Amino acid sequence: MNKKSNIIIYYLLSLLTAAALMLYTTIGSSINRNIEYSLKSFYPASKVDSTILLITIDDSDIEQLGGWPLKRSYYALLINKLNQMNVKAIGIEVFLSDLISSQSVYSDVLKEQANISNNIVFGSIINDIKSTDDLFLSDSINLPFLAKFNNIKTGHLSYIKGSSGILLPLFIMKDSKVEKAFSLSLANFYGIKLQDRNHININFEKSWESYSKYSLIEFFNLFENSNEPLHLFKNKTVIVGITAQSLAKSVHTVYDEQLPGIGFHASALDNILNNNFYNDSFFSVSTIILFFISVVPLFINRKRLLLSILILISFLAASYLSLNVFKVYLDFSAYVIPFILVSSVQLILYVIMSNSKRELTLKENKTINKELSDKTSQLKRLENELELGSADSSNELLEKVTKLKQEVIELRNISRDTETVESVSIDEETNFHGIIFKSKGMLEVVSTIKKVSKENATILIQGESGSGKELVAKAIHKLSKRNGNNFVAVNCAALSETLLESELFGHVKGSFTNAVSDKKGLFEEADNGTIFLDEIGETSETFQIKLLRVLQSGEIQKVGSTKTIKVDCRIIAATNKNLISLVESKKFREDLYYRINVIQISIPPLRERKEDIQFIVNHFLKNEDAELSLSKAVLDILVDNEWKGNVRELESVIKRAAIYSKSENRKVVQIKDLPLELAKINKSSLDDLILNSLSEKNFSHSSINETASDLSISRTVVSENLRGILFKNYVNANFESDLAIIQITKDFDAVEKLKQKLDKYLSNIKKDLDQLKVKDFDLIKNEFSSKYKNLPQKYHLYLDEIIKNFLKNN
Repeated sequence: MNKKSNIIIYYLLSLLTAAALMLYTTIGSSINRNIEYSLKSFYPASKVDSTILLITIDDSDIEQLGGWPLKRSYYALLINKLNQMNVKAIGIEVFLSDLISSQSVYSDVLKEQANISNNIVFGSIINDIKSTDDLFLSDSINLPFLAKFNNIKTGHLSYIKGSSGILLPLFIMKDSKVEKAFSLSLANFYGIKLQDRNHININFEKSWESYSKYSLIEFFNLFENSNEPLHLFKNKTVIVGITAQSLAKSVHTVYDEQLPGIGFHASALDNILNNNFYNDSFFSVSTIILFFISVVPLFINRKRLLLSILILISFLAASYLSLNVFKVYLDFSAYVIPFILVSSVQLILYVIMSNSKRELTLKENKTINKELSDKTSQLKRLENELELGSADSSNELLEKVTKLKQEVIELRNISRDTETVESVSIDEETNFHGIIFKSKGMLEVVSTIKKVSKENATILIQGESGSGKELVAKAIHKLSKRNGNNFVAVNCAALSETLLESELFGHVKGSFTNAVSDKKGLFEEADNGTIFLDEIGETSETFQIKLLRVLQSGEIQKVGSTKTIKVDCRIIAATNKNLISLVESKKFREDLYYRINVIQISIPPLRERKEDIQFIVNHFLKNEDAELSLSKAVLDILVDNEWKGNVRELESVIKRAAIYSKSENRKVVQIKDLPLELAKINKSSLDDLILNSLSEKNFSHSSINETASDLSISRTVVSENLRGILFKNYVNANFESDLAIIQITKDFDAVEKLKQKLDKYLSNIKKDLDQLKVKDFDLIKNEFSSKYKNLPQKYHLYLDEIIKNFLKNN
């Protein structure tokens, strides 16, 4: 079974585990609750419904009123006082059973008071609630002792902790008896029935402490002492309940560590009155949708991590809006559980594969270094033979030595391509106003710049194209007294004589076709600043005369004008030509040459200051990506190159290499990221051409036919060369399949395809050997003639080694 199959199995197991965990409602409800609390913690608490008031019975009330249970005459007195205040409804959240004989006298008082009131709801207790279809059922409903009277209203105090939050069953049936929820019975006084629902999902969006509340003793004192008690409670719903910690049952919410029953039912009533309970009708659908969304990245090969992060952010944003804005409760655990499990599996697989790749890389380096050592020794031996050999054999030896040298160069490059160059620091000593350097030649240039910048003398900069002449001119301007004014650069070679005059000196309206208005010249733009005239050796004699006038008098004359304008600008000229030769050949005015050549700065070409290359490359790399670095092989190639285009050419090469390395998510620039003319790897041999073509096609099933068509060769030649390459790598990798393949490609899918192909070749050889039952190699080779027939001759020795290895291990 291959690695890809194993990974699929790991993911399937993680998803099955996720599905199994989701069936355990305790885990799901715990996750949903925690996410709900987390998301609500970022949302401001809502205002309480001012029509709800609370009267609490705390430990102090119980102690002052004679202990628990309180005499029921106190409830009667409380109801009497509240009705005097014209309250709308009263809810007694305390369960009053008929089993306490000592309360009989006080029960009669309460019964009498309840009979004359029609706005009271007493709490009932229901145990063992069962849910079937859309109904909630129970075998036992414990009603308060007052329930036997026809005009007494009751409501159950029960709730259910489910995966979708805390549910309040609105109706519970026992036989033909239907018991409403306590809060719904109170809501009936407002005309709210909710007949179309069987439950609500409580939305705790505020602390119960936010409601106006009084302790029982406080209420009695308020009634006795207040001058206008009716104003406080008129048309309000008053809920009476226990808050004493030893007696009150509580739940945990985002706003309350301990929410007592009175607070719970106040929240439920608030939800019903304001229709702000959660809508959990999408809960089951969201389970399926969120589960599949969580595993979407598994089916994406590229940028899987980025997609996972984007989906996670989208999930959090959508969850926040659904919960807090739209009041829709989703099954958050259906996303979280698979996400955690799949992410864990991805992390584990990443670590395992990273370790495997690291081990393979170490083995690969070891194999490459061994092969390099063997080839180097073989090269030295052949070179000695060449020196001592006869004339007849010299040509053959020379060919072998040349080929072996190329192989040694390739191996050395491959070896050093896995080693990273340490990043060099670029500071003020190596970065002078954008000029990156370390060499003595550039140090002299920088030293000259520092000396001449403060003066106004004309400067001539000489250097090849791309060597950095404009950077030098800009550095001079920045260090001069004119740095507060314009630096104007113009490429004289890029413009015709007419356009150059118009650009530099300006023109007046009507001076030539399309001169529809006066134009300010670049000399005027550079007034009191610096003008940089690049490629001045490309200008005409007419233009040179006008430029000479500017240098002599500081005056310019616009095209089509008879007036002169005075300008004060420093002229810095540059050329990539030998102006002395141009003067001698009468192509450049001698008097102008001496005018612009007051101070000369010569920039050495990049090939003469190779110690600068690593610093310049490091600077360009950091501009592309701060984490990019070079392999040692790449640095060797860059340093050895002639760089006819100088720094400009080097910058283009680094930009290209950075794009190629980042496209493969690598932080190290390798040989394959360089242009072919720099890579210095022989691509002319047929096996290299075949391997490159197959690699471009990712070694697909059709790649052999397509390569044969591209190279105009037979399919057999392509397949047999590939067989030979696999045999060669297998032998050089000390008969390790994984290491043999990874020297060809590191692409996961391609590795698997080539591994299967190599295993097939080897198993065929092994099968034929077992059938022959012969140990003599020469006899076997004679019998295996068909296996050698189409295989290129240079790969025969590797097939020999494979057969010998099988014989050795049998």
